[in-house]
Amino acid sequence: MRTGVYTVEQGRGVNECISRMQRRNVDTLLVVDEAGKYLGTVSITDIRLTGHVVDSIAPLIRCNMPVVQTEDNARACFDQLIESGSPYLVVLRPDKTVAGIVTKTSMASAMAERLWG
Repeated sequence: MRTGVYTVEQGRGVNECISRMQRRNVDTLLVVDEAGKYLGTVSITDIRLTGHVVDSIAPLIRCNMPVVQTEDNARACFDQLIESGSPYLVVLRPDKTVAGIVTKTSMASAMAERLWG
């Protein structure tokens, strides 16, 4: 799992989010509420399509990214990642805060470590 992913609160402005994406060289941010609980994602594509008519990213949040829990079975997570066609899975702690993401690359690294040490 990759930790230290970039989150943003739902009330943040569009320009601020674009700046964060640019500084961190990412095209998507994970959106959280004031308590840090996961709400969804906002991507540069979403902002480009409709961001010019809104002040905050709240109406642009998408809830279609696959989510797993920290205690979920690694093999089941890998299967879900492959079957979903998504570039990553969002990993949530039991309190629904973001623990990180799982990518195909991170899964391949973990498998290689397990197989070859």
